[in-house]
Amino acid sequence: MSDFKFKSTVDPKQLAKVFMPAAKQWSKNMPVEQFAQVQSKILVDFVLGGRPGRAYYLEAPNGDIAASVIVTHHKGFYKEPTRGMSSAIPDPTTFGVSPATGLLVSYVVTAQEYRGQGLMRKLLERVISHTEEELLQKELAKSSDGKDSFRSMVTSEGKVDRTLANYYMSKKYVWYLYSGIDRTYEKFGFKAYPLDGYKIPISAGNSEVGQLVKKLLSNSASEAGVGKKLRLLDRSKKSDLDLISFILQGRELDLLTDLNTDDFHSELSGGRRSSSSLTNIGSALLTTEKGSTNELSAISEKLEHVTITPSSRRKSSIQHMAVPKFGLQPNMDSLDSNFVNDKILCEAGSVKEYTNICGAILTNELQQKSFYILWTSVMMSQVHIVGVGELKLDVFGALVDPLGLTNPPQRRRGSSFTGLNDISGLNLQDLDLLVSTALHVANKRRFKGMSSYVCVTKNDLPATVPAAVLHDFFMNYVSSGEKSKAVEFVQDFSSQHILPMLRKFGSSNPEFELDWTSNSMLSWG
Repeated sequence: MSDFKFKSTVDPKQLAKVFMPAAKQWSKNMPVEQFAQVQSKILVDFVLGGRPGRAYYLEAPNGDIAASVIVTHHKGFYKEPTRGMSSAIPDPTTFGVSPATGLLVSYVVTAQEYRGQGLMRKLLERVISHTEEELLQKELAKSSDGKDSFRSMVTSEGKVDRTLANYYMSKKYVWYLYSGIDRTYEKFGFKAYPLDGYKIPISAGNSEVGQLVKKLLSNSASEAGVGKKLRLLDRSKKSDLDLISFILQGRELDLLTDLNTDDFHSELSGGRRSSSSLTNIGSALLTTEKGSTNELSAISEKLEHVTITPSSRRKSSIQHMAVPKFGLQPNMDSLDSNFVNDKILCEAGSVKEYTNICGAILTNELQQKSFYILWTSVMMSQVHIVGVGELKLDVFGALVDPLGLTNPPQRRRGSSFTGLNDISGLNLQDLDLLVSTALHVANKRRFKGMSSYVCVTKNDLPATVPAAVLHDFFMNYVSSGEKSKAVEFVQDFSSQHILPMLRKFGSSNPEFELDWTSNSMLSWG
């Protein structure tokens, strides 16, 4: 390590040089120099946008870049754990969420000729300690000398209590990364948060639903009275960008709801790993089996000729999560940056038209509802669906005009079967159309090196639909009997070189309690 100099930079010319080891490993079909320049520009634009970011590297005696790491700061939220005792006095400090910062570690790479010397470990440990010390001094500098200030709480006789300081700093800063080398980063204190989901072959889009998607996009289906409209979201159009931003704001509201929910009902959760399912009656109805203990039927029918002993009394299935929570704010930055490299690769071919397409809007005219789907590009080889849900544009309409006198509804009374579709907010036919649209666009924008499937994690699927229903949908509804069109269930996406991980500020121990709420591929980096 003494032969290598530890340096950092945000200078565009030096950044292009720092990114060269990463470019040699991950540029795929893009020229190495061009990949380095593109990534340099992304980081420079990120910093010029007012957000901290920096490249750290080890410089060899001959001036080569031996190893490099990029650290960028991203907005997030932190929620203090609450006590689960009914007799506990509420703690005002645990109400709501607090702003936090996610420290993203990316482009961790050692140049080929310098591997085997442990440089990655030395550099990453140095980067973490340097960044944490810098952030601590920053917090101390802006803190006042008041009695309850951060400085007065962590200092005694001019000396900083690092244990106490790290405790408070861990509520403001959280390290995270998406590992492509499985659990290697556990040795640095990172804890794994595996994702499961599905790999959908692009060839599965050549079904009847896929043909309907093509007709809807060409507007030829409107004449046939399908009752649905479909349009693509183009990143190059301001109106579509505004709509995407609106969708992400809705995702942020959902995140804040999940962060503030500490109690959940195991029998109403629908099998989803969600803390926001306390009142998810739709999931309860869809997953209830006839004769089960949580069937919504008369109590008198259940108690007839039954003697209940104290030992057989049913225990409450309400559970309390007394752990801190962390979530990253959904934003356009990661969505935009992931498409930059693909756009360059696509411009050389005939798929340029689809390089800016990152989602779609489906309108169900019968239900008078619209649904969205968003996707992103990962590692210039995979298309990942990062969001599916209902698009609620008229948030205040019911408050301003509750009787609908200003704009009376034009729809006819829905049948009981339509009502069943409304239980989950998103029926499977519309979900199939949205997924098929993603497959259609992925097929149109394919270039050399792109994978032959589209991925989606369970965390990026509608939370209103039970996991069992979604699993059946993908494995038996979307999937085909043909081997080439069969959907694959992925229990752990680390097998696809994607493993989200968190690290607690000031600690190298990977064993800690922190719930990563709404862990989504939307924040991949």
